[in-house]
Amino acid sequence: MTDIHTGIGWTDYERYCHLLGLEPVDCSPVERTRRVPAWMCPELIPTEPAREKLKAWAQRTPRDKWDAPADPATVLVSLVCIGDHVLAHVTARTLAERLPAPVVDYLLTRVVFVALGVTVKGFCSAPLPAQEKFVVGLSAGAAGDAGALDRFTNVVGHEAAHAWLMPQPDSDTVAATSFWMNCVHDLPINKVPAAALLAVNTERSGYARDEKLAKMLAHCWGFTDDI
Repeated sequence: MTDIHTGIGWTDYERYCHLLGLEPVDCSPVERTRRVPAWMCPELIPTEPAREKLKAWAQRTPRDKWDAPADPATVLVSLVCIGDHVLAHVTARTLAERLPAPVVDYLLTRVVFVALGVTVKGFCSAPLPAQEKFVVGLSAGAAGDAGALDRFTNVVGHEAAHAWLMPQPDSDTVAATSFWMNCVHDLPINKVPAAALLAVNTERSGYARDEKLAKMLAHCWGFTDDI
């Protein structure tokens, strides 16, 4: 996050202004922090999809709404969360109280959450309303676990970061199966066929990069890796 005592360097400030549609003003580093939203930081925009999402949000959102606090009840009404109604409330409160406005706006319009663990352990349903949307799975852990909800909020923050940073899925995109994940990510490298080694290593490098970026952004929002 931006250090309000030392301020923002000119390069970052100019970049932020470009993404937000603002005119850069020649001023001190500390003054620059007052001219951009407090939630603006390098960790929010390391990928092209994230930068494009921010630009689109800034173009359609009035300036006086950029720092307006979100209301958990209002977020809950717009949140698409299937499964556990208790965790839907926790998710809405987490988004409203800890995530910046552009990310919350994106999550409420382009993500379907599936939450299990407190009042609902599983379900069978019709197809999810998720065409061209991310499906984010959330679990609260074992019943009676005193720290389960705290860890659940960390999961919300981490997966929200992934959704913000990654490209929006196309309508024909399908989720990776557990079998695919086991073969590509979990199989010992000495068991990967030589012909597939380059593809597997490339996929694993991309996965590790995505995880690192999501962790860095979630940390900026005050979440930890305790999930």
